[in-house]
Amino acid sequence: MPIDDPAQLVEEFKKSGEFDRLRRELLAQFRSSDAMDTLMSRVEDIVKERLASDQKLHYVPETVMTRELMQELDRYPLVERAASETRAFTDPTFTSGIRNSIKTILQDDRRNEGKFVDGMDIDGIEEETPMDEGTPEDDETRVVRFVNYARSEPDLDPRDEPTSEDPHEGVAPKIGLDD
Repeated sequence: MPIDDPAQLVEEFKKSGEFDRLRRELLAQFRSSDAMDTLMSRVEDIVKERLASDQKLHYVPETVMTRELMQELDRYPLVERAASETRAFTDPTFTSGIRNSIKTILQDDRRNEGKFVDGMDIDGIEEETPMDEGTPEDDETRVVRFVNYARSEPDLDPRDEPTSEDPHEGVAPKIGLDD
């Protein structure tokens, strides 16, 4: 089944094992960083404050105390803050690895479907002329075609589209205050 929407891409990303590998890598990086110490320190402070302010928690069963303390921790954006401070999400090597994994998944999917993908950029742009070839003085212009993932072939080049005899056909009417 071809990948036609983001949910399918996420599913294939998980099936490839890449999601779990990245999750383990991020967790290992987080555990060895200062952010882990900061998170644990903040959790300890919140738990100590709650136990000091609610003495009856010392006399309830451990499961009840754990549930109450977890609810208290849920009130604070501890994990979200720690995740936002993780540098891996802004690391070009990390993001490049994700892009390459996604590109490989999409290319494999298109190959299995018999669709053209050679030279396809992850954003769905296929370049016929590499960016470093040619100069502004050249007569030939750089051609970029957007690949329509719902079809097998790339979209038509605007220069190849049939033209109408009526020069006003397809032109939006002028609408303005001076009409």
